[in-house]
Amino acid sequence: MASVDAQASEQNADAELDADLLTMNTEKVSLGNIPQDFISFILEKPGDFCISTNSTASYLLSIRSDKDKTFHLALETTA
Repeated sequence: MASVDAQASEQNADAELDADLLTMNTEKVSLGNIPQDFISFILEKPGDFCISTNSTASYLLSIRSDKDKTFHLALETTA
């Protein structure tokens, strides 16, 4: 029974994170200012991704590819 509760709790947390990502609520999903070299170590599997900030205060979307490479896409904010 405990494993069912833990699984339901994990699914709720995943759904909440997905909702934050879809609305770009970056306050809840951003990792902060992390060097791009370090992000490559955080993303372990193909398809893993994260949002961070860079030195110009724009957001950086980093995605791990199936070729063992990490791609970074700078997302500029508009005022």
